[in-house]
Amino acid sequence: MARLSDCRIKVTSGVKGIVLMVIVQILYTGTNILYNIVANHGISMTVIVAYRFLFSTFFIVPLALLFEREGLKEIDGTVIYQAGLSGLFGGFLQQNLFLHSLKFVSVSFATAIMSLVPLATYIMAVHLGNST
Repeated sequence: MARLSDCRIKVTSGVKGIVLMVIVQILYTGTNILYNIVANHGISMTVIVAYRFLFSTFFIVPLALLFEREGLKEIDGTVIYQAGLSGLFGGFLQQNLFLHSLKFVSVSFATAIMSLVPLATYIMAVHLGNST
């Protein structure tokens, strides 16, 4: 017979992923609402994207240097070049297009469409033969 504490642990571990996913979606929706308010007040969206990437870089780089010291030996010019292209086209361009589109659609529509990005990425990866 299973003890109550064992059942509680199983339920808690099963719900943890769902709760975190809901929290991320709530935060993402709040961010989109703030972006919409900023867009309606006339602040440049390109500047907002630049500040967002600068803030995230200053936050993530020290953590990466702290926790991934062994992996620094494998970074060469090709990796830095590919990371720069990925950041330019995968992050900066996408965020600029998304934030400029917020002026024309509602926040709920924009959030729903952005939730489809992983699906579109997977379909492209399968089509190009990069995923099974």
